[in-house]
Amino acid sequence: MRCTNTIHQLCLVLCSLVGIGAAGYLLGTTTYDFIGNLKISVATIIVFASIFVLSLLLLLATAFGAPMPVRWLGVLGSFSGSGLYVIYLGLLVSVHATNTFGMVGGFFCFAVGLFFFIFGLAWREKESSGYGALLSP
Repeated sequence: MRCTNTIHQLCLVLCSLVGIGAAGYLLGTTTYDFIGNLKISVATIIVFASIFVLSLLLLLATAFGAPMPVRWLGVLGSFSGSGLYVIYLGLLVSVHATNTFGMVGGFFCFAVGLFFFIFGLAWREKESSGYGALLSP
């Protein structure tokens, strides 16, 4: 079971890094029209910032074993819940990052999330209280 948890955490860390990279790329390369269309520009920045924050919370919970993101987002405490979380993150990345990185990264996150969602339903695991740290701080 420990090996399964480690693989689960490594896949979630990769998905969080994809989300952080996509959010940074999108924030840096998108052109904003603050004078002509302020609402769309502000909404776009908020969406990109939310992708970054969701990915950062996933990274803190899985790589460093931080307990607070799991408490805030209780869905991260199980295989199926974290699978749904990563599916949502993958859809956000693939919809907004329309380049090759966004499509490949988004579909990777979607596939990882779908796998762990189905694995969690088949395994019928109990809710966990958090993750152990993969990386020592």
